[in-house]
Amino acid sequence: MVGKKGLFTLYVFIYTILSIGVALFLFSEVQDNVLIKSLGESQLALIESYETGENKLFYLDRQYVGKNHLSNFLESGGFSYNSLKVEEGYTLWARGLNYGADYSECYPTYSTFKSEFGIFLWSEIHKNSDSSYYDYEITDLDSSFEVIGISRNSIDSIILKNDSVNIGTYSIRPNVKFSVQYDIDSFLEFVEEVKFIVDECRNNEVCWGSNADFWWESNGNLFMFESIPQIINTEKGKKEVKIKAAVNFDEFNPLQGDIFPC
Repeated sequence: MVGKKGLFTLYVFIYTILSIGVALFLFSEVQDNVLIKSLGESQLALIESYETGENKLFYLDRQYVGKNHLSNFLESGGFSYNSLKVEEGYTLWARGLNYGADYSECYPTYSTFKSEFGIFLWSEIHKNSDSSYYDYEITDLDSSFEVIGISRNSIDSIILKNDSVNIGTYSIRPNVKFSVQYDIDSFLEFVEEVKFIVDECRNNEVCWGSNADFWWESNGNLFMFESIPQIINTEKGKKEVKIKAAVNFDEFNPLQGDIFPC
C-alpha cells in the first residue's frame, strides 16, 4: 500500500527521447526535411505513449492508496468474491460434522492467499474501469509483501507517418508495484489455530471456550470467528485489520446434491 513505481522513470524517458534523436541523426539517409519530420513524430508518439501509461498508473495509484483492499480481503476469509461461500456475513472454511464423504474443508493456504488476493485486487480495482487488463503477482517478503501489477496489453502509438503510411509504433507496458505492510505468516498462523480448534472440538461449545484465544460465536452449528486485530502501517496512517471466517458443522450429503466446492 505504500507508493507506486512505474516502469518508466523520468530519467529513462528523457534518455529514450535523446536516443531516438541520435539514432535518427546517425542512421537516417532521408533528406533533411523528412528527418526533421520523422524526429518530431517519433518524439510525439513516445510522449503520447508515456502520458497514456502515466495516466493508467495514476488511476491505479488512486485506486489502491488509502483503500481497504487488504482489510476487505481478510474479512472475506482470504478468498476472492468469486470463491466465497458465505453464511451470516462470514466466509465458510469448512462444512460438515464428521470426517468422510459428508465433510469438506477449504482452508486458505500460502498459495491461495497469493492467487486469491491477486484476483480480489482485479475485481476491486478494475471492475468499473477500462483498465481491466492487469494480472497481479504476489511476492512475499519478511514482514510485508509486494504486489506487482502486470499489464496484459501494451500501449501503442503509431510513428513515422509518411503520406498516411504507418512505418512503425512505440509500445510500453505500464506495470505497477505496491508494497503491503502485512505479514502473510500471521494469516497462516491463525488458519492453523482455527484448524486445531475445529479438529479438537468440532461443535462442542465448552471445548471452544476452553481452547480458543480469539473471538468466536456460535449460532446452532455455525461457528463464526475473528482473529485478534492487527495494526498495520499504510500510506494513510495506521489501520486495524482482522481475519473473519466460519465453519458450519451441519451434516450434508454431497451425493444428494449438497455442494461445498473449494
